[in-house]
Amino acid sequence: MLGGVEVKNIRSQYPRPIRVGELEGDVPGPHDYCVGGAFCQYLVQYAGHDLDPVPFPSVSELAEGLMVANPDLGWHRATEYALMIIYLNDDGRFDTAWSVLEAALNWSST
Repeated sequence: MLGGVEVKNIRSQYPRPIRVGELEGDVPGPHDYCVGGAFCQYLVQYAGHDLDPVPFPSVSELAEGLMVANPDLGWHRATEYALMIIYLNDDGRFDTAWSVLEAALNWSST
């Protein structure tokens, strides 16, 4: 796992994710983000990666970020985690989405 990328740190910087359906208008504001978006923005802002810091990443964008933070995941597993995180976030189950993100960051093939 990439050093310093822990869910508790991400949550402290991005404490209020929203569902994409809760957006005011068509364009996200500066404080609009989902769990996956918080993670992607954290990677760019605090871990120095050059990923696109989108507030509502696609499955492939989120999977790419997950693989940057945890290369052990591989594309298939990272995509499965990304799908779960996005689904849970869009269903309003933010705590569970954060838990799945934590599982992805800590996943190991050994």
